[in-house]
Parts: sequence; structure tokens; C-alpha cells
Amino acid sequence: MEKQKKIPPKLVIIKGEEEFEVRKILNKRVIREKEKFLVKWKGYIAEEDYYKWSLTICDRCFDTLKSSKM
Repeated sequence: MEKQKKIPPKLVIIKGEEEFEVRKILNKRVIREKEKFLVKWKGYIAEEDYYKWSLTICDRCFDTLKSSKM
């Protein structure tokens, strides 16, 4: 049986830029006094979660950060 390809969700346009939507922040790490967040992306499976530096996460996503228990 052939594995079905997953169609990625559409990107959201924010201030003229294409962005992925954050579903949840799963974890936080501090490396050399900088925060990295394990991000669960909306429409993606767990194997596609990964850490992103806080500076690269869009402003709109910080509402999700604030609501997550870290």
C-alpha cells in the first residue's frame, strides 16, 4: 500500500508575509540566555514539531506563548 502524501495547510498572510500558524507551544529551552520554543504547527503531525528561536516567531504567535504554561 502506497503512503498517502499529506497536503500541508495553507499559509496565513500577515503584514504581507506568509506565516505558518502556531497551534501550541510544547516546551521552552534557554540556550546562552536566549529562548527557544518547541512549536506544534497547526495542521502538522508531531514529527514536524521543532524548536524555533523566540525572535523568529511572529508577533501574533506570542499570544499563544503567553497562554501556554511554561
